[in-house]
Amino acid sequence: MRNATATLVLALTLASLSACERPRSVDTWHLTTQGVLLLKAGERKPVLIALPDWVWAGDPYGCGPALAVGPAGEAVITSDVVPTLWRVDPHSLRVTLHSLELVRDADKDFGFSALAYSSEQAAFIGVSGMQGSVWKIDARLTKAERIGRPDGQAARMQALKGRPQACVTQYVGFSLDN
Repeated sequence: MRNATATLVLALTLASLSACERPRSVDTWHLTTQGVLLLKAGERKPVLIALPDWVWAGDPYGCGPALAVGPAGEAVITSDVVPTLWRVDPHSLRVTLHSLELVRDADKDFGFSALAYSSEQAAFIGVSGMQGSVWKIDARLTKAERIGRPDGQAARMQALKGRPQACVTQYVGFSLDN
């Protein structure tokens, strides 16, 4: 109990410190089980945005969905079950649904459990925790192309650390497909 209390106090302290360091001119997006929470810069009250037809599995069946902020400040949210993305416009808060055309593995069912925008690639990079593959998703959110697979040795090392096997690839390196 003592360790749990100490951990909770430490987590709350770190969270409050990180909130103090956040620039006031930046909107912040947070993924919740009900959708996306947006805290607009300079405002006190967050806005909860529902994601129509959003499906995800989460623990213990999947790795959970992910959220990434795109180049225009938009939030892009994944499903860990299907290759579909939800985009929330940062100004109108309008939600659009984007079913991805898969260049490879169109016969497989999977979603993305990690997502980040790469300005270098001008695209989103997604990781399928279930498949263990890495995908380049065009900025228009129409097409996804598999660009990598997990690094086997690193994945085996992570599995030994007790992480769920399905989620190992979120935390490991990958090799590019040829």
